[in-house]
Amino acid sequence: MRIILVLLFGFTLTGCGLLLPEFANSGSLEDSELAGILFINEISAENPDTADWIELYNSGSGTINLSGFYLSDTPSDLIKWEIPENTFLTGGGFLVITFNDASGTLNADFGLSPGPGNDGIYLSAPRDAFIIDSLAEIPETGSGSSGRSTDGAADWIYFITPTKGASNQ
Repeated sequence: MRIILVLLFGFTLTGCGLLLPEFANSGSLEDSELAGILFINEISAENPDTADWIELYNSGSGTINLSGFYLSDTPSDLIKWEIPENTFLTGGGFLVITFNDASGTLNADFGLSPGPGNDGIYLSAPRDAFIIDSLAEIPETGSGSSGRSTDGAADWIYFITPTKGASNQ
């Protein structure tokens, strides 16, 4: 009976017999499907008041295990920085990653250069470096940020007051 539950409902049995939902990227979704669920949602680069950072957003209802995903500032090296093990993003949740900031909990070891002809930001999957989401050019933000007009939307706008780690409004 437990095997049928695993196959039909996408649950995993833990050692204590509890059923827990599968993580969205543990084999149940293809990388191309994650591209419609996982987003680079907001970014701030060269802000004089804080370290560079990006915000990831999970528009789905299940938790995504981001362990082994990659961030890069160039499409020619999509595996520049690997997101550490045990990094999870809950459904509807936000995750902030800083750049060149030793005090950050999740800190990529490269910086971001905004403006025309400079860096982009690329989030890629662990299996084949499939690009989940990207921004080919990082906007100049000054003391604000740039983000999707609403969480996961296609259009980007400037925020005078960043919404780091929270819903874009």
